[in-house]
Amino acid sequence: FIFGVFEKEAADILYNDFGCKVVFVTLGAEGCYCKFSGGSFYAKSERDVIPKDTTGAGDIFTGTAEALMLLKRQSISELTPGEMKEITIKACTAATLSTLQQGGMV
Repeated sequence: FIFGVFEKEAADILYNDFGCKVVFVTLGAEGCYCKFSGGSFYAKSERDVIPKDTTGAGDIFTGTAEALMLLKRQSISELTPGEMKEITIKACTAATLSTLQQGGMV
């Protein structure tokens, strides 16, 4: 919504024009679109839930993705598409699970 374009175009703008090494465009219940040096893909949570409160889900996604990338002890450019997809799916799943209770800090 920031650029007035769909997720692929927004990721291209952030990746190409702003020099981001990895771009995640979260799509709520539809998961996430990821673009990095190894390619681009859509990923979704491993769980389908009926959310009670989505407050903080984006923060949970970002924190999980960052932590999992750091645990790899590699630069983003060294991560394989499979590794990045696994990270993205886990981040989507963590964000999804965070919506099961009322309150972003519960």
